[in-house]
Parts: sequence; structure tokens; C-alpha cells
Amino acid sequence: MPDPNPQVKVMFRPDHVDEPLRPRTAAELAAVVDSMIADDDFDHSYATVYFTTSRGDGILLGLGVFARKRLGAILYQGDAGEFYTRGEQPSGREVFYSDFGNARFFPPDAEIDAGLVKAALAALWELDGALPANVRWQQWTDTAH
Repeated sequence: MPDPNPQVKVMFRPDHVDEPLRPRTAAELAAVVDSMIADDDFDHSYATVYFTTSRGDGILLGLGVFARKRLGAILYQGDAGEFYTRGEQPSGREVFYSDFGNARFFPPDAEIDAGLVKAALAALWELDGALPANVRWQQWTDTAH
């Protein structure tokens, strides 16, 4: 019988490459944001989240967290398409986070409050990978990088 819960792996620090975090609940997935804020290291401000639904569908999330400002952004890639969070305050230029020294770019208005990032991650878990409706989403193509 298939597992009724999603299977999730999270990596944002070098030690996670060999030993990824494996949240087992919506709260544990949302707590990744708190861990990134506590880490407060720009070099590890981007997390890759591999999310496998209970049906076996794969979703890739890119999670950026600006610890000092308590802001973050989510990139969602799945069967529904590719979407970025949409915040209220455009930064004037693309936002980026560091993924082991590699810049990961997001739209200028992608950042939202870290609490909303956590709520979206928890909702994604509860919805078994469906795009959460508790934050706004947008499509974007990075043509500059």
C-alpha cells in the first residue's frame, strides 16, 4: 500500500547533501524556514525541496529566505507549471538567494513575510503538493541571467 503522506527532502547546508532533512509533518516542513533564519548565513539562503506526493508525483521547490529581514520567496515547479510567490513590495530588481555560492533569482516582487512562507509550505503539505491558495503566485521568466 502506498504511503499516504508526502515524502520530502530538504537541502540548504553542505551537510544536507549527504544527509538531507526529512520533514514528516506540515509543521516540520514549515520549520525549515525557522532553521534558515536561525542559521542566518547568506551562503545558505536557498533551500532545494524535493516533494513527492502520496500519488508519486514530483514537485521541486526553491525556497529563499532573507534571514535578517524575515522575508522569503518560493519557486514551485510541478505538473501545474512553474510559479513564484508574489509579494506586495517590489524591490526594483530581481531578488536572489545563494545556493551553495550560486545565485538563484526570483522576480522583484517575489518576497513575502517569512510567516507566509511557512504557511504556504504547511498548506502545500496538507494539499499533497497542490499549489497553495494562501499566498499569491506569478509566472516569471528570468531573461537577464
